[in-house]
Amino acid sequence: MTLTRWCVLAALLGGCAAGRSGALDPSLVDAPATSRVETDPTAVLAEGAGSLDPGIRAHALAWLVRLDPAPGSGPWGPRAMWDPDAWVQRRCAEALLERPDDPVAVGLLEDLVRRATVDPYVRGAVALRLFRAGHTGAAADLAREIAAERAHWRAAPLALALASQGDAAASGRVATAVASGALPLEPGFFDDIGSTGLTALIPALVAGEAMAEPELVLSYAAARLTLGDASADGTFRRALADDDPLVRLEAVFVLSKLDGPWLAPSSEEPMSPVVGPAVASLLDRAVTQGPDLVRAQAQLVIASRDATAAAQIRAAWSSDDPEVRAMALRAVGPATAALAADKKALRALQALVVDAIADPSPSVRLEALRAATQLTWSELPDGVAAALTDEAQSIRTEAAALTLLTR
Repeated sequence: MTLTRWCVLAALLGGCAAGRSGALDPSLVDAPATSRVETDPTAVLAEGAGSLDPGIRAHALAWLVRLDPAPGSGPWGPRAMWDPDAWVQRRCAEALLERPDDPVAVGLLEDLVRRATVDPYVRGAVALRLFRAGHTGAAADLAREIAAERAHWRAAPLALALASQGDAAASGRVATAVASGALPLEPGFFDDIGSTGLTALIPALVAGEAMAEPELVLSYAAARLTLGDASADGTFRRALADDDPLVRLEAVFVLSKLDGPWLAPSSEEPMSPVVGPAVASLLDRAVTQGPDLVRAQAQLVIASRDATAAAQIRAAWSSDDPEVRAMALRAVGPATAALAADKKALRALQALVVDAIADPSPSVRLEALRAATQLTWSELPDGVAAALTDEAQSIRTEAAALTLLTR
């Protein structure tokens, strides 16, 4: 298993800096608390916003952007958009995009899209979402830049945003880049391709998949499957039978992003009817083929979409393996939608999360706090206050966000 593939898994989990920004293990102690008596959650987030670790800084700044009610998120919006790290910019732009009716936020995002010094994959992702929200002010500037850009891999994410608006020339530019296979490790770009509904890109995806680096093959296949190319399931079947269990695990993580609520709302096109049955069949195969870690993850993905979610999550939570316990907690968020009407099951998940906040494993405690932000609390668990002074800065940051969310 290469370091590059580990970065792919980190990006899919969404908890660490990814791509060219690098990744750090969140179970490590990041930095000592600067003051054990300073537990004001806003101050804790501000401390995280100054971290040298882009993963922690991204989490902290994104929460500050999300929680500050001022136009453009007050001082945090500009600070985030001018952060030197692409991963931080991407995460914080996602938070600003939650304010499509805030003209200051839209202005900050359009400025980011126009700034040629910013990673084109960040700019393209933001432009795509702005255009979907009806904010197309940067379109003409992007069209001029794409026409002047000779490197297809740099033009591709910007062109995809224009292609989503019906620009045929831009769609052709995307196809050329994708078919070459010579693209950087940016799984989110392929997620965006799938979400556009541009089925004309399927032949380019098929050609590019044959040329791409191994770490991008599943991303190509996922885009094909999302666009309705049923033959893409062959790529996943091969990955699920790979001798390397981490290749199998990556396949399950990629599948977990398909046919889920985190994809459909961002798309202007109806999801292909191919996706649901194909994903279900592939996940069933992962459950039967194992090994244990892959089987546990596949079972949790399946359960998170139906009424068995609480029982399956609790079963995984009983594992002695901290990674399986962390997987169980990552399934809490997706499961809340399936269990929205089952108050008893939701209370069971809350009780599990309360226990997990005191888990001896730092990585499990971190996932517990992230899961807690997706549940409703009348009163915060006692362990959250203790987490505000945890040795790990990543844990302090999540505890601060949870505290502010419940105020």
